[in-house]
Amino acid sequence: MTRLFISLYLLIIAGLLSIGWLGEQVWQAYQPKQDNRLALIKGYTALLPDLLQHAIVQGNDEALTDKLLEIETKLQIQLQVIANDKIQLNFPDHQEAIISYTDDNQMMIYQSWPAHHSLIQLGPIKLEQDKSHLKSAFQVFSYLLLAFFIAAWTWPLWRDLRKLQSSAQYFSQGEFDYKNDIHQQSVIKPISNSFEAMAAQIKSLLAEQKLLVNSVSHDLRTPISRLKFGLALLPESSQAALPEIKQDISDLENLIDELLSYARLEQDSKQLNLEMVNVSELLLNQVEKLTKTTALKLNTDQVKESNWLCDGHLIERVIQNLLTNAIRFAREQVQLSVSSNKAYLVIVIEDDGIGVESKDYQTVFKAFSRLDNNHKKSSGFGLGLAIVEKICVWHQGYCELAKSDLGGAKFSVYIPKQSIN
Repeated sequence: MTRLFISLYLLIIAGLLSIGWLGEQVWQAYQPKQDNRLALIKGYTALLPDLLQHAIVQGNDEALTDKLLEIETKLQIQLQVIANDKIQLNFPDHQEAIISYTDDNQMMIYQSWPAHHSLIQLGPIKLEQDKSHLKSAFQVFSYLLLAFFIAAWTWPLWRDLRKLQSSAQYFSQGEFDYKNDIHQQSVIKPISNSFEAMAAQIKSLLAEQKLLVNSVSHDLRTPISRLKFGLALLPESSQAALPEIKQDISDLENLIDELLSYARLEQDSKQLNLEMVNVSELLLNQVEKLTKTTALKLNTDQVKESNWLCDGHLIERVIQNLLTNAIRFAREQVQLSVSSNKAYLVIVIEDDGIGVESKDYQTVFKAFSRLDNNHKKSSGFGLGLAIVEKICVWHQGYCELAKSDLGGAKFSVYIPKQSIN
């Protein structure tokens, strides 16, 4: 990157210096030699009285005429001696020459000749039109040309950065095998290589994590099954005394199922089985199942008929996790609603429980996070809401948490309109 910065810096400095020097050279070559001629004329003007007076002293009027003709030829302008009474000019103090301009942009120079009580008129001198605007135009063109070269120099860099951005987007979606086509000579190539090495390392770590979770989960199932089998063989009198052991075994099985589900969501390729799903029917089915296991009121008055293009199995899992979570913390009731518009499917599940503090709104969606709210119902494994967020992200949607009007937590799921490619 240091080489990149230095080369760009040198390009800009060299371009600015070239514009300044070449601009001046071109302008001097193009500009007429008018300035030198005017300087010569003005220099002769101050010497004219002495030159002419010297001619008069040496000869007669013919000598004066010859001298005027000689100077006219040398300066290529018309000279004329005018008596003071022919033209009235007021010369400022310590100034013996006056310059005036005619209506057609020609210069007239009047030089005082006190010894002869006359004026020496030089001109008219035709002036070239001011072409300073051409110099400005040339400078603008030069700066535009410099901008073009800088753009041409930065274009490959911008193109490669865009490719690197695409790689990062693919990696963020779990496609760690994506390879870009950045040229080997590009200054971005080392960064691209680092990205690809990082992606390979992440892929390897995730694969090892999946293998570990699957191995541990399956290895735990065997002793749990043996425990269940052993408890089932106990006499009826002994089984009545072991309800807590059975509950612990059930919790372990649920934890294993949650771990496997989360691991699949983390590792599986994000290929959704998109189809038109009656989401309201999915929600009502879940309500019907859970009504049998809870005395809470599950209010479905705001559930509207909504058909949406989505993965029905995953959306059903979202509804199940959110509804189970709401039942766990609710006091008396849970409010459910389903609606849709042109852009989003919206599923809202809220309860009248203790709610969640605003500082923990993001924390609850992290895997294995459980808030220390000292609530007797604060059970679970901290994976349910993480699975919900993962499924929403797969659908390019999101889940947000807010305070419910019922007093508890309000979870709102937004699933955007999908398209089948």
